[in-house]
Amino acid sequence: MSERVLVPLDGTKAAEQVLPLLQQMLDCGQVREVILARAEETMAPVIYDYVLSPAQLAQAEEASLREAADYLRAIERRLRFGQAGHRTAVLEGRATEIMPVFATREAVDRVLLGVPEKKGLLGRIHRRLAETLAHAFQVPVSLCSSPACAEQHLSLGTC
Repeated sequence: MSERVLVPLDGTKAAEQVLPLLQQMLDCGQVREVILARAEETMAPVIYDYVLSPAQLAQAEEASLREAADYLRAIERRLRFGQAGHRTAVLEGRATEIMPVFATREAVDRVLLGVPEKKGLLGRIHRRLAETLAHAFQVPVSLCSSPACAEQHLSLGTC
């Protein structure tokens, strides 16, 4: 039984591959609370101040945070939580830095993390980023790198 599960999402299908596993855990009553989270990096004013005014920069960041919140709400609507509590969290900063801090602060006891299965240089970069994030957490992390991964977790046993 996991008291509190964190599901970091970034808007990609790879990140969403953990959702079937999460749903199975919810259906089996193995989770008391789910936190769907997304990290949004803010734009560095030093880089953009010659292109965007401070007001435009603030508007762009606000729009980015609003889109992240809308995305998490859409994911939330796709899940059946049953008796489990649930909430969303949009965090400002780099995922590899802010997610582990957030997990510790929120007393999360498990993380479900989707890992891209892409091949080539881009795939290696994305997998390395996910691995860096996974190693930063101080709680168990379930990694899924394909839809089959979630199915393998599910086949380990039913409720």
